[in-house]
Amino acid sequence: MSRVKKVAIIVPRLIQKGPVIVIRSIINSLCSHTDYDICLFYMFDKIDHDMGIKAKMYKLPWFSFPLNDFDIIHTNGLIPDIYAYFNRRKIRNHFVTIHNFVFKDLKFKYGIVLSFIIGYIWLFSWRKADKLICVSESLNKYYSRWFDSSKLHTIYNGVGEYPFSVEPAGDIINTIKLFRSKGLQIIGTVGVLEKRKGIDFLIHVLSLRSNLALVIIGEGSNKNSLEKLAKNTNTDDRCLFCGFTRSPRQFYKYFDYYISPSLSEGYGLSLVEAVSAKIPVVCSDIEVFKELFKDNEISFFKINDLNSLIETLQLSDIKLKGKSELAYNRYQRDYTVSIMAGKYSNLYQSV
Repeated sequence: MSRVKKVAIIVPRLIQKGPVIVIRSIINSLCSHTDYDICLFYMFDKIDHDMGIKAKMYKLPWFSFPLNDFDIIHTNGLIPDIYAYFNRRKIRNHFVTIHNFVFKDLKFKYGIVLSFIIGYIWLFSWRKADKLICVSESLNKYYSRWFDSSKLHTIYNGVGEYPFSVEPAGDIINTIKLFRSKGLQIIGTVGVLEKRKGIDFLIHVLSLRSNLALVIIGEGSNKNSLEKLAKNTNTDDRCLFCGFTRSPRQFYKYFDYYISPSLSEGYGLSLVEAVSAKIPVVCSDIEVFKELFKDNEISFFKINDLNSLIETLQLSDIKLKGKSELAYNRYQRDYTVSIMAGKYSNLYQSV
């Protein structure tokens, strides 16, 4: 009989964002196994108390290390990774999950100089880690220039099934129904509103296509700029900013298309969530999206090319929707929570 493994998972904040949502899925899947004793630690005070995480949760002290008894320390994010680096002598096994392209993604947020400095600090913090877990093969390939392949692993993020029979209520649904009553097609997108997400691109599409309405779910530093752009392009009457919602997936079934115009992604969590809802998905042709799905499963347009997106949306509904079932089959085969959790379990058991 194998010994129970004690795993400490560390995140910066307990908030409803992609990496923490994924961590919740891993924890809730593995907590049902008798092989693990998992605790979740966070480093900043901002807490979402309704995350539905089944593990015990604790605030981690910055200047001490109370985790000596754990077999595995699994960090997610810059600050937890640095914390583990400075306490490496006290850690038996250090696992890191890498969610992004450090230099490319940080550049959108901080500019060239700061992204260079922060990026190399982040890379340095991974030098002593035992395993670097990339959420896509694109990330794995990217980091192979700095780290040996024996240290790099790929585990795709998993998405759970959602009870789409649940009928949401509220102003968002009423506005979507109003759009539809005017004969408008609904395109939707979900994510943090920052430059690398390319949401401004969708607003420009609205200015060229009067038969479309856009539903944007999410908050972020670029929200005010996007609202101004919608007003300046006279599309604000067809552009709905929903803000943060705890369960954006409940609205997917109201979209005619889900569009992800991202300029850079380490994975594509919202994209996979849309596929799980069996709605047509259209996205930019960045490397990771083309890794996750094939041309016969979702539709691609050339990045930063308005005409390419418009041409894609002009494809027949039959052709676009015909891909949805194939994409859903791919999701069930490769991107479910159970598949992801099983691969993390195998990796935990390997040490």
